[in-house]
Amino acid sequence: MPTVAGSTELLILFVVIAALFLVPRLQKRLEEGVDEDDLGRKTLERLARQHSVERLTQGLPVDILAAFRGAVRLRIPQYEIHRSDQPGVNAVALPGGIVILTTELLQLVHSGEMSEDELAAVLAHEVAHIELGHSRQAEVRERMTKWALAVPHAAGGILGRIGTQVGLSAMRKRSSRQAERDADSWAAGLLALTHYEESALSSFLRKSAKWSSGGGLWSTHPSPQERIEALEEAASEG
Repeated sequence: MPTVAGSTELLILFVVIAALFLVPRLQKRLEEGVDEDDLGRKTLERLARQHSVERLTQGLPVDILAAFRGAVRLRIPQYEIHRSDQPGVNAVALPGGIVILTTELLQLVHSGEMSEDELAAVLAHEVAHIELGHSRQAEVRERMTKWALAVPHAAGGILGRIGTQVGLSAMRKRSSRQAERDADSWAAGLLALTHYEESALSSFLRKSAKWSSGGGLWSTHPSPQERIEALEEAASEG
């Protein structure tokens, strides 16, 4: 028979999980209060304290972004592309319209190992994350996570803390998987509106294994193979 303390912990856990999964209105209202420009700038400043970061004002990535802007009206009025010397083949989308490309990724383009269309696909994917507000959503989830963890911690329940962390981990994984699917789909649509090959994202993902040690651009869920299958399925249906 559960003790009073155990029952209290289970009740707290239920309330926390219900708040995280069943209150989308709260998340939406919190998202509306996020200043994307400020969040993006602060993140860029933190990155610049650890690695060399340089804004690109000309070159292929800038030209590709200009082609995107000519094909569709983007939600974010101004985009920037920065090059960073952080290790690995990677691309990162920051809120407010900032895209980070690593030097190693750009070197693959210069060497011919990565085509212009594949670079366009990577950029389209990162632009999609920004346009869909995924960074803003992630910021709100982190706030909700802190609140969720604070409740069982204040109550002193080990079961509550462990259970909440398990629930939060599941939520993050689910959100990450859906964000990647949505960004891939949005990117494919953007590529379709330009002269770039829609299949470039799939071809890039096929090459990705030899460029990655398991982190960076490929540490997210779903796996590259799952993403390729989802893209091919969407293409066949379209």
